[in-house]
Amino acid sequence: VPPVIEIGLLPSPPVVRGQDLIPGTGPWIHVQEVSAGGSAPAEPQPHPLSVPLVVWGLGAMGVTVLGTIRTRRLVRLLADGRPGDAELRSRIEAAATTLGVRRPPRVRIVPKGIPPMVWAGMGRATLVLPQDLIDRLAGPQVQALIAHELAHLKRRDHWTRFAEFGAAVLFWWYPVMWWARRRLRVAEELCCDSVVSQLFPTIRRDYADCLVTTVEYARSIDSRFVPGPAMSGLSDLKERITMIMTPQLRGSLPRSTRILLAAVAIAVLAMAPTLTARTPGVEDGT
Repeated sequence: VPPVIEIGLLPSPPVVRGQDLIPGTGPWIHVQEVSAGGSAPAEPQPHPLSVPLVVWGLGAMGVTVLGTIRTRRLVRLLADGRPGDAELRSRIEAAATTLGVRRPPRVRIVPKGIPPMVWAGMGRATLVLPQDLIDRLAGPQVQALIAHELAHLKRRDHWTRFAEFGAAVLFWWYPVMWWARRRLRVAEELCCDSVVSQLFPTIRRDYADCLVTTVEYARSIDSRFVPGPAMSGLSDLKERITMIMTPQLRGSLPRSTRILLAAVAIAVLAMAPTLTARTPGVEDGT
């Protein structure tokens, strides 16, 4: 991507000014004197980046406004919800214990119009479950749905949404960003599928059925103005079900390897603007 922020990690190239040039020091230098009675100086031209900067600002503002509308609508839907009953809270606590979630989330049962998710604004995380979807699921399938959402909480995927939103505001014009954003969410779903299948092997069949029902429910609602997970396509759904029903699960990278990859990525991103900055040209003296 084009440089956005320049960090002075590397020495900047020297800037050569016109008054520093000495006539005759090289065949490429040509010095021409202009008399005082010459033509008037040209009018200053607008900076070539002014128009792209305005366009970028308008796009960034549009993404920010859309994100604000989605958040406000979600908050209103949560206000209309109700806490879960004792049986549902008991299932959540049991799943949280198995997954290693130290602090189970709050629960809000909303009537309809929203997919299941873990929502975390500036406070404690909230597990959002639509009543319409719960009514379509059997007991073990509800347990599978709860385990999947708590796996997102365990992985702290809700924190990733903040970084994802920031990237969308900055790079809304870059098509690869939107593709990477969708693939990131699909990868999160696959990771949670792997965690649930490994820790709850006895409900693999119920988990697969729950997944199909949840995707069908999510596609039946208008979630354009509500923040939520990526809707799985047919190929993604097939891949997820195949992985759930396969006993041999994919292994994850060691923690040391993940830390090393993250450090390399941060270093490359920090140095990219400096490395890609154009070398300043010769500035004319007065």
